[in-house]
Amino acid sequence: MKSVLILFAAALLLISIACSQKPKLDEPPEIQLGADACNECYMLISEEKYASAYVTPDGQFRVFDDIGCMLKHVQKTNETPLHMWVHDFINLRWLETDSAVFVKSQNLETPMGYGIIAVGKAEKADSLSSVREGEVLRFTQLQNLLLGTTP
Repeated sequence: MKSVLILFAAALLLISIACSQKPKLDEPPEIQLGADACNECYMLISEEKYASAYVTPDGQFRVFDDIGCMLKHVQKTNETPLHMWVHDFINLRWLETDSAVFVKSQNLETPMGYGIIAVGKAEKADSLSSVREGEVLRFTQLQNLLLGTTP
């Protein structure tokens, strides 16, 4: 009987340790499509290819349904993100914003109408830019264009 109680106590201890582990601040969050809401416009995030996120210095993750919402939120709240991520429009992998290449076009229909997508390779951005009659930008250029200043 004692061994059963010891095993039960050990199992509870392992479960509590696993549940109390903090998320890694240098990795993007897992977004639950159709369940998680954008921190800026409060719409449910339903399309992974437009989703973006960042983490604050105190470990709070913010998620967005449109890259433009993320930029607007940073400007509005004056938060200084530790890390910022966007989804690659083509393969849906997370990219750090500093390594992503962005295409902005009025011919891109994004959830909140900002017309911004991200890809991991400049060649893909050039191709999408030609098709969508847009411009290719790096993150700091996008910030300056959209906000008139770098957040």
